[in-house]
Amino acid sequence: MNLHLVLPSEWTSDKKGDYFEEFVAGILRPMRFEVVRRIRFTGME
Repeated sequence: MNLHLVLPSEWTSDKKGDYFEEFVAGILRPMRFEVVRRIRFTGME
């Protein structure tokens, strides 16, 4: 199965990431997964 998300080209990478995180969280939460958003690791920014 393939899924293509079409997002506005004027969105920044942060906004695209926020949208994708919330999209996936909406799928995982009903399956009782805990979703932690915006985890940052030193050196990856």
